[in-house]
Amino acid sequence: MLAQTDPGQLGEAGWGVLFAPDTPPEVREALMPLLGLRRMQSDSRYREFAPGEGYRPRDTATHFLSRQGIGPGRSDPAVVPYYLLIVGSPEQIPYRFQQQLDVQYAVGRIHFDQPAMYNDYAQSVVASETRSIPQSRSIAIFSPKHDSDLHSTLTTEGFVRPVANDLLERGGGWSVTQALGTSATKERLAGLLNGTAPPALLFAAAHAAVFREQDPRFLARQGALICQDWPGPGLAIPVMSEMLFGAEDVIGTQFGLLGMVAMLWASFSAGVGTSVGPSASRPTLPMVARLPQQLLAAGSLAVLGFADRIRGFSFATEKPVEVYRAAMVRAVGSILAGDRVGYATQRFGASYAELAGELNGMLESIRAGLDCDRSELSRLWTATSDMRNLTLLGDPAVRLPAAVASGPQTT
Repeated sequence: MLAQTDPGQLGEAGWGVLFAPDTPPEVREALMPLLGLRRMQSDSRYREFAPGEGYRPRDTATHFLSRQGIGPGRSDPAVVPYYLLIVGSPEQIPYRFQQQLDVQYAVGRIHFDQPAMYNDYAQSVVASETRSIPQSRSIAIFSPKHDSDLHSTLTTEGFVRPVANDLLERGGGWSVTQALGTSATKERLAGLLNGTAPPALLFAAAHAAVFREQDPRFLARQGALICQDWPGPGLAIPVMSEMLFGAEDVIGTQFGLLGMVAMLWASFSAGVGTSVGPSASRPTLPMVARLPQQLLAAGSLAVLGFADRIRGFSFATEKPVEVYRAAMVRAVGSILAGDRVGYATQRFGASYAELAGELNGMLESIRAGLDCDRSELSRLWTATSDMRNLTLLGDPAVRLPAAVASGPQTT
């Protein structure tokens, strides 16, 4: 986190971009509207890390920062800006590097399959900050609950519904639309995103489609959201395309998704990292999922998702999930207050540090030969792993237009 620096002011916090090695010149050219805006806003604290100057193969965040003259635990936005945008695939710059850097900085990533999509995204960010955007002060919460499926039941009732209730109690002029359980259909989600007034903030928690790399659907459908249309595991009915909401289901309207922020609580919803380990049933090819790519290209400013499988955090009465839930409420509240998304989502980094500290304490006790509750250890490990794999896609310095237009920013 920043010390004695206003994270709302880019002239103080700074903004930088790390281009992956071998980034084609046309990608930077496509991003020029965004780069020009951030250069003007950040002034002397704007920095571009050209290919080879920033990330190098097998870099850790510590190695990268050391080359910039930043030692452990230090930060200097005049040298390394607080807001950092990675441009490149996770094959070029691994998710793990982003996760390490995100402990101290607000870090996002963009990667698209076509140079034109970079320009689409850049134009959306510029429009959201330089024009009056007719964005409704609305939040949509989407969470299927399948029959005979403990995970989706506990997630909806123990995690999503309490978050929704907190947002309803908070008020502040924000409307909350809930599609939980039987109402969380593909048609309902399509209506929310493809209608004439999409929400400013989408929070969707669901199972996700997971394919082997050899499957022809892997690139296009990996991480697509499984909607309520799937009857659950009890009937042994396979998940069909008409039960999934993926990139191809995001269609443009005259308003598009301009200014929206999405939080996708599902396995591989941000993409595939490198920490899943070799397994015939687990993909290992690093990638950015197509659904968030399409959301960003259609006008969304940022997408928060997972760069790995969610291993199972939904123990509704356990402390790890209480930490999870509290982090979500704080992060959403910060975004709705007009804070920059990368700063707001560092609440998850603080929660990760809290869980990791407890996990490390338990592991030290085990090494010392002391008794330990192995079930608690398992829950702490899974929650810590999940929190670590939360990944921000998009420029971390963006803000919700509806939140900024409502009044003074609070930090």
